Order: sequence, then structure tokens, then C-alpha cells
Amino acid sequence: MNTTAMTISMNKTSRLLLRALCALTLPAAIAAGPAAIAAPAATDLITNGSFSTWTGRAPAGWIGTPSLAKGIDLGGDAGSNAAFVHRTGEPDAHAFGELRQNFANAIEGDFTLSFDFTLNKQAGWGQNLIVSLYTDTAKFWNSAWLQFRFGGADGGQASPDNDLTGNSYLYLYDDKAEGSKKWFLPPAGVTAVKGSDYNPKAKSFTGAPQIYQATLAYSASANTYSISYGPLNGAKTTHSGIATFGTASKGKGVKGVRFYGGSDGGALVDRVSLLVPAAAANP
Repeated sequence: MNTTAMTISMNKTSRLLLRALCALTLPAAIAAGPAAIAAPAATDLITNGSFSTWTGRAPAGWIGTPSLAKGIDLGGDAGSNAAFVHRTGEPDAHAFGELRQNFANAIEGDFTLSFDFTLNKQAGWGQNLIVSLYTDTAKFWNSAWLQFRFGGADGGQASPDNDLTGNSYLYLYDDKAEGSKKWFLPPAGVTAVKGSDYNPKAKSFTGAPQIYQATLAYSASANTYSISYGPLNGAKTTHSGIATFGTASKGKGVKGVRFYGGSDGGALVDRVSLLVPAAAANP
């Protein structure tokens, strides 16, 4: 037998088999999108993001202040509770409930923070929800690297008048801003976030709750982030390419996340996750 002819014949057969295999698998992969072809692995750094278990006054794995309260579950996860963060008076430390979690290792690369929430619209409740990613676990209140809030529509400290409409707005925080007002609206415009009538003592809503989802994605290579927010199962508003930080944006590393209210604000928080590439979680 001519070995050259046999080799050519076998190569041709192999090519036909390979072409048939590709015809079966590639269309399905393409139809499913790029993620189906190469989905990068990610690790969630948040412990007990569903708030399913509590130890005393705080969810297991979290640090809470004395008046942090269990809240009615917002659904979508295995937990049976949310966390109600609020501030009903200052400077009394017992008059507010806040929630934070420290990380074992500082995050210096890409990450994506996501959570579900509702905002209270009771009269006098203004800065409903403040989210802070801090760089110093000992001075978490004064080391906000990246911070944003949903609150009043006056551009500075929240105005109680906005609560009568039931609307809050996304604000960014810049500690280097001139003047006393360091909170400002994103340059690309705003979308109103509707409030809910929630009674924290009764753990119940009056009327249908307005449940939202927010996602913040940081790109280390660009040193910018995007914020997306909107109804849990609805269309989202996205602000991209944001380069506003509370403190120096390089060389710090995120060491924890904090949820709290300000100026008589309140919110329910649930289904928290903070994803990093798997390689970054296991250096």
C-alpha cells in the first residue's frame, strides 16, 4: 500500500470529522454568546450575602451597630431576611443601624459589587442609602475610596421635601470637591428611584414594594467604574467611565464595604455579592 496515499486519506477523513464536529458545536456556542465560549471564573468575597443567618444583632459574617434590624426578605436568594440600615438621629450611636464587612485581603484589581434594595419614603427620611468601599478597617468611616448614595434631590444634604414625591436619586461623592457640598449627580443625568412604604417595626410594606438592583463594576486597568441601577426585573440606567473617588484611587486597595443611612434615611439591603476574578481571590 502506498503509505503517502494512506496518510493523505486519513488526513482527509480527520478533516471531515473535525468539520462535522464544529458544525455541531460552534453554532450552539455562538448562539449562547461569548460567555459560553470562555466564561472567566469569579469568586464572591461576601460572606452571608443573603442574610440567612444572624448572630445577635448582626448577620453572621457582618459587623452591625446596636439598632441594625432584620428586615423583610426581598426574595431572589436562599435567605429569609434582609438588613434594614437607617439613621434616625445624630450623633447618638444607638439611633442608627449600619452594616459592614471587612475582607481578608485588600482588593486591588477588578471587582463587581451587586445588591438588591428598597428605599424608604417616610416623611423626613432623606439620605436613604449610602454605600462605601473603604481602605482602612480601623477608620472605615473616614477612608471612603469609592462612595455613592441614593437620596434627596437638592444636590447637598437631603431635603425632606423629596420624600413626599417618593423619589430618590443617585449621587456620587468626591472628597476633593470645592465647597461644602461634596455630593453631586452623575454628569450623564439621573433616573428617579421610587420609595417604598416600609414599617421596620412591623416588618411589613404598605402597598407593593419598589425593589431595585444596583451593580458597581470597577476596572483597574482604566481606573474607572460603572454604576447600573433600576427595578429588580426591569430596565437599568447605567453610568459608565466614572473616575470620581473619595480618596486617592490608586495604591489603596478595598478592604471592606459598608451600607448605612444618613440624615434620617433608611433602606432594606439584600442579596449582596462582591465578585473578583478567581485568580485575584487566591494569590
